[in-house]
Amino acid sequence: MFYIGIDIAKTKHDLACINETEETVITNFRFANSYQGFHQLKLKLKQLSPITQDIHIALESTGHYNYNIVAFLRELGYTVFAYNPFIIKQFAKSQSLRKTKTDKLVNYGLMLLLNIIRQIK
Repeated sequence: MFYIGIDIAKTKHDLACINETEETVITNFRFANSYQGFHQLKLKLKQLSPITQDIHIALESTGHYNYNIVAFLRELGYTVFAYNPFIIKQFAKSQSLRKTKTDKLVNYGLMLLLNIIRQIK
């Protein structure tokens, strides 16, 4: 099982991934918010696992910037969760006492949250 956090921005997105033992699989994969970028993302996800059910994806619900990527990923059959950015940042901060760059903190928080939810179920 893989847990992916995607930090959403206007022109590009940053992806990080951990496995179910919270080992980092992808540190930072940046792709454009465009057709070409989404194609690169699709190839990267297929490299992780050809089975869409093995990959859970979380991202910030940032208004219209996340609409296309959520629709794209769901159309491919991936499980996608969109969370309020404030909640994710607060959750991620609660997991560490160190000051960390915000984008990395967001991705870490998203991935960790997905893994915790899996353990609760």
